[in-house]
Amino acid sequence: MSTNHDVDHRITADSIPPSPPLRIPGKIPLRVLAFPMNGEDIVRWVDFHKLGREGLGKNMKYHVFRNNAAKYLPRHCLNATVNIGNRRGERWAVVVATNNSQESLDMAQDAEMIERVRVELQLTEPPRWFRPAPS
Repeated sequence: MSTNHDVDHRITADSIPPSPPLRIPGKIPLRVLAFPMNGEDIVRWVDFHKLGREGLGKNMKYHVFRNNAAKYLPRHCLNATVNIGNRRGERWAVVVATNNSQESLDMAQDAEMIERVRVELQLTEPPRWFRPAPS
């Protein structure tokens, strides 16, 4: 993903995908609104914040990201693994909202907060709704 943060990528109410219904265990599954991050995204973020020592490998930068991202994000944001489609497997992601409560669903409409997270993560794409990977 590109590091271009210009207004063309700005999160607006129109760019946020529609929310799923409120979760009902056994009937409506849990969904998370998340920014998926690939290895390049994570390495770029760690390098930008100058976290970890010089020459740190990609796998170690992943751990540095997991251990430090929360310090830079709104406190309700979570790090999670999400399922990406049927064949693409799982990917690490930063969750900004869920359908687990009405309060969290309301956060899914907070374009200003979601934009702050997108900029902090240095991403260009808006978040999407995913199934969390089984733990």
